[in-house]
Amino acid sequence: MSSENRRAELIERIADHLLDHGLAGASLRPMAAAAGTSDRMLLYYFPDREAVLTAVLEKIAADMAAGLDAAIRPGPLPFAPLLKELRAATQVPAFGRYMQLWLEVASRAARNEPPYRAVGEAIGRGFLAWATAHLQVNRGEDAQARATLLLAILDGLALMDSVGLTPLADAAAETVG
Repeated sequence: MSSENRRAELIERIADHLLDHGLAGASLRPMAAAAGTSDRMLLYYFPDREAVLTAVLEKIAADMAAGLDAAIRPGPLPFAPLLKELRAATQVPAFGRYMQLWLEVASRAARNEPPYRAVGEAIGRGFLAWATAHLQVNRGEDAQARATLLLAILDGLALMDSVGLTPLADAAAETVG
């Protein structure tokens, strides 16, 4: 197996581990164990823990974007229908893991913990580009501003879900028109 293939396999295994256990499992030894290797071998493929986390979180974000592409109608779609489809997609248990991990990344980014601030910004910008590409806007509307609003609403709904306010989040999502 080539070094690049082995690295991709490690990233895949660690991604599954973080989606199952959250960032509490993001220290070097648990990630290495989840990947079926030692922490020393993990550092053979990555310069340090931050590089491992960066690669793994980027992979997780790409997988979620691909999953969302498969879950929603081909677009672009108007704001309210896209929000409703994204809300429905993110309520599926498979996506719940992604949303929970995203909230953990955002929380650590808010505390300026490396590498979460930089990785969170990159992931956020990636999803902003994704939303911009999938959002139908009217002439004269700022597509990026509308996409930013869409993501802000989704993140707020995910936060409400995480603290047990799902019925209120569902009701709020239904009011967008």
